[in-house]
Amino acid sequence: MAVSRARWLVPFAAAVVGASVLAAPAPARAEPTNKEKADGLFREGRAASQTGDYATACAKFADSQALDPSVGTQLNLGDCSEHLGKWVVARAYFRDSIIKLDATDPRVVQARERLQVLEARLPKLTVTLAAGAPAGTVVRCDGRTLAEAELGAAVPTDPGEHTCVAVAAGRAESPQLVSLKEGTQGALEVAPGAPLPPGTVRETPGPVTPGAVSSKRTIGWIVGGVGVAGLALAGVSGLVLLGEKSAVDSGCHGKTSCNADALAAISANKTWVPVNTVAWIVGALGVGVGAFLILTSKDGAPSSSARVGAMLLPGGGGVSTLVTFQ
Repeated sequence: MAVSRARWLVPFAAAVVGASVLAAPAPARAEPTNKEKADGLFREGRAASQTGDYATACAKFADSQALDPSVGTQLNLGDCSEHLGKWVVARAYFRDSIIKLDATDPRVVQARERLQVLEARLPKLTVTLAAGAPAGTVVRCDGRTLAEAELGAAVPTDPGEHTCVAVAAGRAESPQLVSLKEGTQGALEVAPGAPLPPGTVRETPGPVTPGAVSSKRTIGWIVGGVGVAGLALAGVSGLVLLGEKSAVDSGCHGKTSCNADALAAISANKTWVPVNTVAWIVGALGVGVGAFLILTSKDGAPSSSARVGAMLLPGGGGVSTLVTFQ
C-alpha cells in the first residue's frame, strides 16, 4: 500500500542520499580545507602587517581565525588592533591568549609584556549618572548601552573623543563629549535633558548584559542549524512525494478511476505537500537569518561554531546540530 510505502521511504531516501555521496568519485582537484584557507589568509595578514597595512591585516587575521581558530592568529589580531588604536580589543585578545597558552610557551612572556605596556597606556573613563535621573534611565557611550556595573567604575577606554548620553523616557537627550589621552583618567557625569512635549514617545533601550554579543552569534548558529534541518526535511519529503506521485500515475486511469494504492497515495499527499512547503520556508528563512546574525555579531566576542549533518537514526533520517564555544 502507498501509505506503508511512505513510512519506509523516509529512512530509505536518507540512506540513498548518504550512499550516493559516499559512492561519488573524488574530484580531480580537492577543494582546500578550512585549515589551508586559514593558513593562506594568515600569510596574507602577515604580509599586510609588514607593510604597515594593519586594517587589511586585521581583516585577514579575523577571517583566518573564523575558519581555523588558533592562539597565534589571536595574538596577531591583538597586534594589529593595537596599531589601529583599538586598544580595548587588543587588550582582550592578549589576555585571552595568555589564558589559552601553556605556561611554558615562550609566547606567554611576550603576550604578558605587550599586555603590561598596553594596560599602562590605556586611558580610563568613569561615567556616572546624575542624581535625580528618572527611573529606567540608561547611559550610552559611543552608541553602546553601559551595563549597570560599568556606571561609576573606571573602565579602560580607547584614546580619543567619546560621546555619552543619558536616555530616559519622555526626556530629551543631551550628549556630552569627553576627550581621553594616553594613560589619563577621565570622568563624566551625564543627565537626561529637558522634558519632551506631551505625546512624544521615545523607546528606551535596555542595558547590555555580559555575553549579549556572543548570544547573538550563538543564536545565529542555532537558527542556521534549524534552517539546514528544514532544507533536509524538504528534500526527504520531496522524495516521498515523488514516490506517491508514481503510485498515482500508475494506479489512476483518467481523473475518476483509481485503484486502492493510488487513492491511499492521494490521501498521503495531503499530508506531505504542506510538510514539504513549510520545510522549504523554514529552511530558507533559517539559513538566511542565521547567516545574518552570525555575520553582524561584533568582533572580539567569544566565538562559536556549529556542525550540522545528516545521519541515519532508528526509524528514519535525521539532522544533528552541535554548537561549541572556543
